Amino acid sequence: MQERFKQLLKEKNLTAARFAELIQVNASAMSHILNGRNKPGFDVLEKIVQAFPDVNLNWLISGQGNIYNSVPQNTNLPERDKQENMPSIPPSLQPSQGNNPSSVLSLENVPKKIKRIILFFDNGTFEIYENGMPVQSSE
Repeated sequence: MQERFKQLLKEKNLTAARFAELIQVNASAMSHILNGRNKPGFDVLEKIVQAFPDVNLNWLISGQGNIYNSVPQNTNLPERDKQENMPSIPPSLQPSQGNNPSSVLSLENVPKKIKRIILFFDNGTFEIYENGMPVQSSE
């Protein structure tokens, strides 16, 4: 995980001290994480998500996926550029034409399956479960 933290700092062009300041964490705590002495606790991960909502927390914790969430949350883009970056809805899921409320697609009754559960413990450790099976632990 420490390598992903270093990669995030490089990607954001931040020093460890500036990153710690932005997420409101003690600089020495960030140094311990970056040097592999400590693992980040839930509070640190939560502060990262609050300060950098574009960062994919799953990637940061497990290394799976991309460093950023699928849709960049860059509020500095002009409105037309934001629309171009939005994911497209497949035709099969688009509502049919017309203003009839019954023709609008409803996702309320679509069956849902739990894909992944991440448990954060008060001692700063975590466990990741996929399909009911443990896949990663910070212990």
